[in-house]
Amino acid sequence: MASAQYILGVRPWYDGLIVDPCIPEAWDGFKIKRIFRKAVYHIQVENPDHVCKGIKQIVVDGEEMEKIPVFEKGSEHKIRVVMG
Repeated sequence: MASAQYILGVRPWYDGLIVDPCIPEAWDGFKIKRIFRKAVYHIQVENPDHVCKGIKQIVVDGEEMEKIPVFEKGSEHKIRVVMG
């Protein structure tokens, strides 16, 4: 799991989740399901510009945000991250 946290860039932080992937530029993106503090995060990372690193946009449950917050245990959330 530790290697996936750093390659896919999805890792826990005190006040939420960090998504900072470092992937091959040929990848179109990826999807990952992450359980963090007993909440479920369905994360879709899109790479339309085919970059290796960098985040252009984070959308949490349809709302653009600066970061992914901690949610109440038992809840489920859809996260869309656009690289660029």
